[in-house]
Amino acid sequence: MLLFELASGGQLKDYVDKETFRSILFRIFEWGPGFIILLGAFLIVREYMPQLIEAHRSQATAITQLAAGVSTMNQDAHDQVEERREILITLKVIKRQLDEVQRDIEGRRPGGY
Repeated sequence: MLLFELASGGQLKDYVDKETFRSILFRIFEWGPGFIILLGAFLIVREYMPQLIEAHRSQATAITQLAAGVSTMNQDAHDQVEERREILITLKVIKRQLDEVQRDIEGRRPGGY
């Protein structure tokens, strides 16, 4: 009964009658250590949940930035491959033109060498 009075601060709230409060207190004592564990888990979650949510938010932001960076790198790599293809095609065209010029020069020389 002393615990009951201490828990209620010496007087019961207007919205909870004595029997209801006793019933609640009895249920808590029935749970025994389970209630203490549940209460401890609740307090830990209540204490650290904002930090956990913020950590997840920061991680989501970092992953989004990483994905954007990878996408940019992929586009840059694709652009570089395209640029190298264009350079290779240009070099092939220049080589063909130089070969034609060389054949023309060799064809005009006396002796053909």
